[in-house]
Amino acid sequence: MMLLIVQGICVTYMKEEKLDKILVIGHTKGIGKAVYDYYNKKGHTVKGLSRSNGFNLCDPKKFYRHIFAYDWIILNAFYYDSQYKLLKHIVDKYENKKKKIIVITSTSGTDICFDKTIEADSYKEYSRHKRKLIKYIEKIQQRLVDKPLQIFDVCPDIVDTQMSKGLWVNAKKLKPIEVSKAVQFCLESKFNVNRIVIQKKC
Repeated sequence: MMLLIVQGICVTYMKEEKLDKILVIGHTKGIGKAVYDYYNKKGHTVKGLSRSNGFNLCDPKKFYRHIFAYDWIILNAFYYDSQYKLLKHIVDKYENKKKKIIVITSTSGTDICFDKTIEADSYKEYSRHKRKLIKYIEKIQQRLVDKPLQIFDVCPDIVDTQMSKGLWVNAKKLKPIEVSKAVQFCLESKFNVNRIVIQKKC
């Protein structure tokens, strides 16, 4: 069973409009692949950018010219502070444009779910960048309340992906398809949703 926690639903009613051009950054595996496959099968115009087709997050500026043409954008792939840089670029450039941006964060970037038992520097670095990203999203969501640009924080707990392989072996891990349902909820919602936290129910 999956526990879905929706935080900060804004009461502002958004006019329903079909926006079907979707950009998934990090689309070949895990959460990004689940989202990409779902909307591709539904007949949406979906484009994926990842290392498989020449897009590496170590150079986030390479993504900039593709963003303007899409209405719904999923920032899924992680590479240090590249998610933050991409999101900041979108906010600075498209604040007054009607777009929905889904940012895949992580409960490891929160005080409640940061695992202090893991000593790996890579995990600590990952958590630090996710925490920075979450704080920026919280700040920018307040600024965008009356703007057409919407930012959604989809914040999953441990997901069964290559990144979590060998870690939390006794924990109940989320499946990528379960997280993708939260992404679908945000994209298809008529409301602003600040954050969705997804955890496996004990």
